[in-house]
Amino acid sequence: MPKQAKYRIHLFDPHIWFSMIQQVDETSVVLVGKWNPAILTSDWLKVHVFDNAEDFKCEMYFPINDTSLPIKINLEHVELFADPIHLVAKPKAGGKDSFKHCFEVMRLIIEKLQHTPLLALGINVSFVDKDGDDKFAGLVELNDSKVIDADTYALKNTNIIRSYLLTKEQYTLNYAINYGAKEVAVKLNFDKQTNSFDEVFAQLDPDTSDNWFDKALEFIQPTFGDIEETTEDH
Repeated sequence: MPKQAKYRIHLFDPHIWFSMIQQVDETSVVLVGKWNPAILTSDWLKVHVFDNAEDFKCEMYFPINDTSLPIKINLEHVELFADPIHLVAKPKAGGKDSFKHCFEVMRLIIEKLQHTPLLALGINVSFVDKDGDDKFAGLVELNDSKVIDADTYALKNTNIIRSYLLTKEQYTLNYAINYGAKEVAVKLNFDKQTNSFDEVFAQLDPDTSDNWFDKALEFIQPTFGDIEETTEDH
């Protein structure tokens, strides 16, 4: 299992808290465009992205029974998934440092493939609380829950999806909360519709990758309370 970043949320009271962990497999950088996945061979990546590094390692996985599935490229710190529409980079471990590798690899790839038409950039960050804490659910409870007869209609699961415009950056933030008896998941997708190579290249600056992680935590903080990174288990 990949290493996961852990956070403690204090629910506006230092004595009432629960833990959540980063969902590594739901954390990613996505480039939407018109891709030719056949270009992304091990040899091409070694030469053009990793400067012929002697310690370069790459494993390629190709779908056999379902050709609609993306090819998978397993690198040291990042997993790439490529199909004709999407190029996706996922970290192999949790935390900001691992997320930074996604920005580095994606930026190097598009720098070499500037002729590839781009349509959008997506940045995804996700967290989960495996205990399905009732205190958490109460913070985002829908108003109609109070008037629905719980004895007749036992609530199994709630999924709340909202979209916001980040007016300064002109990004769309798609924000989803899903909670039930077993877990609570918080997912944030920052989406930028753009065909500008220069804009995407600038946004993939690895030195700014921490900003997206922080922006996700800052967005949920007013709802859930103080958030601190921790190495402690729940």
